[in-house]
Amino acid sequence: MTPVFGPFTTSPARSGAFVFFGFFLAVLAGVAPATARKKADDSSEPPKEEKKEEGSPYKDWDKTLKDAETMKGLFTIHRKHDDTWLEFAPEQLDRPFLMVSSLTSGLGKGYILGGMPLDTELWVFHRAGSKLLLQIKNSRFRGGQGSPVEKAVALSYNDSVLAAAKIVSLQKGTNHILIDLNEIFVGDLPGLGVVLKQLLGAPAPFDKDRTAVSGVKLFPKNLEIEVAATYGWSEPKGLETVTDPRFLPLGVHYSISELPDDGFRGRLADDRVGYFLTAVKDFSRDASDTFFVRYVNRWKLEKTDPAAAVSPPREPIVFYLDRTIPEEYRGHVREGALMWNKAFEKAGFKDALVVKDPPEDKDFDPEDVRYNTIRWITSSEPAFGAIGPSRVDPRNGHILDADILVEAAMLQNVRRGYRNYVRTFAAASPAPLPGWRSAVDGGTWVVAHEVGHTLGLRHNFRASTATANDRLNDVAWTREHGLYDSVMEYPVANFSLDRKVQGDYYSQSVGDYDLWAIQYGYTPIDARETEDELPALRRIAEQSTLPGHQYGTDEDAFAGPVPIGVDPDTNQFDLGSDPLRFARDRLALIRTVRGKILEKLIAPGESYERLRNTFDSLAAAQGSALQIVSKQIGGLSTSRTHRGDPGARAPFVPVSTARQREAMAILKESGFSDAAWSVPADLLNALQPTRWAHWGTEIYDIRRLDYPFSERVLGIQTELLDRLLHPILLARLLETESRSGTEAYGLAEHMRSLTDAVFSELAARPAAGRGGFAIPVMRRNLGRATLDRLISILISPAEGTPEDARSLARANLSSLEKKMASVLAGRAVGMDETTRAYLEESRIRIRRALEAGTVLVAGHSKKQD
Repeated sequence: MTPVFGPFTTSPARSGAFVFFGFFLAVLAGVAPATARKKADDSSEPPKEEKKEEGSPYKDWDKTLKDAETMKGLFTIHRKHDDTWLEFAPEQLDRPFLMVSSLTSGLGKGYILGGMPLDTELWVFHRAGSKLLLQIKNSRFRGGQGSPVEKAVALSYNDSVLAAAKIVSLQKGTNHILIDLNEIFVGDLPGLGVVLKQLLGAPAPFDKDRTAVSGVKLFPKNLEIEVAATYGWSEPKGLETVTDPRFLPLGVHYSISELPDDGFRGRLADDRVGYFLTAVKDFSRDASDTFFVRYVNRWKLEKTDPAAAVSPPREPIVFYLDRTIPEEYRGHVREGALMWNKAFEKAGFKDALVVKDPPEDKDFDPEDVRYNTIRWITSSEPAFGAIGPSRVDPRNGHILDADILVEAAMLQNVRRGYRNYVRTFAAASPAPLPGWRSAVDGGTWVVAHEVGHTLGLRHNFRASTATANDRLNDVAWTREHGLYDSVMEYPVANFSLDRKVQGDYYSQSVGDYDLWAIQYGYTPIDARETEDELPALRRIAEQSTLPGHQYGTDEDAFAGPVPIGVDPDTNQFDLGSDPLRFARDRLALIRTVRGKILEKLIAPGESYERLRNTFDSLAAAQGSALQIVSKQIGGLSTSRTHRGDPGARAPFVPVSTARQREAMAILKESGFSDAAWSVPADLLNALQPTRWAHWGTEIYDIRRLDYPFSERVLGIQTELLDRLLHPILLARLLETESRSGTEAYGLAEHMRSLTDAVFSELAARPAAGRGGFAIPVMRRNLGRATLDRLISILISPAEGTPEDARSLARANLSSLEKKMASVLAGRAVGMDETTRAYLEESRIRIRRALEAGTVLVAGHSKKQD
């Protein structure tokens, strides 16, 4: 998935109800079968109820289907008047079919958006007496075929029944059965009622009476069914994207396809290379360390000439550019997709990817599983810039189909980024602005990124560190190796501080990591069985220590208030081999530009609304850079190398003491100081929101018409505080001496340095101000937030907080109370009234906390006795 744009928005957390490894987008109106159909009787005579055969629970087959129109493909479908029947041959029962569901229309809110994937499952149709059961096959567990272990697995893990339908008719002689298609598909099969309740905060039950099958398409290898579903909302309010929020309309698409039997061999995964995985538990592997078998998700590619070093594939991966893509962007989309052919040549394939315009053939349909597409979508509230899921066989990781969705707002945001971000930064220099091509290159990168996902690749947020900061604008280098070592990064636009030397704004080539990763997943290996490939695969994977092959993904990059991501070199929205240097440069540039945007960004006659948006974007960019800095503190440089790999090192290497101290100094200077957030008054007074008042605008949702600057700054600072004082980080710092074996930046120094940075006025000489000595409002806000957290550590510590952290919190609070008493006594004359009130209140809070902490500690000690 690609974020809407740059560092200003983060990828929303994904809902557990959505599976991102495959879906099929379709917008179907009415019944539009793709195969020739028998003409239905145009008679307007109302349908008659067919009688059951005497002594049989089923209706007569021939009478039931008389005058019905018939479609043949993967299944056979009959339709007459308002009835639609699905016919099953005996051989279609109790065999798995791949089902992928998605939303074709949504609410334009949250993740309820047209084009979003829902589920990927193996469906089995099973006859149980006079009923047909739709079961979800449990494909996660298996044993050796025909072995006692397989029987044990069958006893332990069952298949869920998703729906049931009465058998309408049974054909004599063939035992074909007929069911009412509506009985299966007019229901809440994806469980969207639960998702809507979580999103809307009130029950939204499925409304069967207002739901209907709205479209059916049948192809040789797949069946596509569109359902116009309705959900009721028990507390309808404030959902402007729906005409009547009491009834929530959703389009749900089901794509049912045949599983191929084409000799595809799954490829075993390696944790040094970043692929999406298909994992199964094989209980016949009792001699192994784990029952898990992990396959990389990949396409089936075979050489036309197996003996050739580089050969065209027998069947290339073909993407069709949907007609929804605006003409001016089609060339950029094509360019982004075809970037990957450079990587496939390293794996032995020439022109593995082909991009075509859709044929004029009337039988061509994007919903057909035989076609991979890149499509444009529009959402009222976009949750992403683009998304590249694929349809995967859950038994072995075989990618069968992919459909990339590019949100129309993505290119709009690239344009806005060019206007607000690049142009704003350029305002600090008299050099000319870059051309439009540099901005649209961002769209080319987005497509390459999403195609990478459809090839099976995960994000690589460590790829930016492969290029030295001094080479970021060396176009000859970056065109060969990539601006970052993988297009699977989330980068920021590369803006040069030296406006005379400007390279690519976004990478225009796959990187060295991409070449290596594709080699692992797609290089043909001469082997009889899956396990026989392992020696060759290990030779590729052990190259992870080579420059440009380092890999770190989502779980490694987590920033924000919870320090799960420990690797300071694995970040979103950074550039260059030195994250601290990047952060310093970006923070300096933001400070320089912020004071100039009023003059440089808004032309005469333009609204100030864009100024407010840009100002807020700069604040977000500052917060993002500070988060990158904060990961150095308590950070551990990680390595996925295996023991014995050439150049292998330990999995964890603590960040040096000097570097952690440097990071704290940057946070003090650029995150916590009053100067870091200094803004001219005329700029603050110009930050006007939209003044349009109609649906789709935010004027009625804005709590303050003026820009809440202090509140915005405090939000950024408290995220930093939450990370720096989180129990996980405190525990890690406590163990630093054991990990580093040298003079360490430990817990005591960390808590003291942080406290001194926040309350530096208490040790400084008095500053002249409105009344002599004054602590600015943003510093008072930061001080209160820090006291909240130190007091919490002392009297109500979160789970996992080290006892030493409580002791150090007490020591720092006690020191602060004495310093505040000294300031109140020694600088009473001319002290600002609000500052005095702040210090007096803070002293009271600290004294009470210390007293409460003493009682708690005594009680704790007594309990231990």
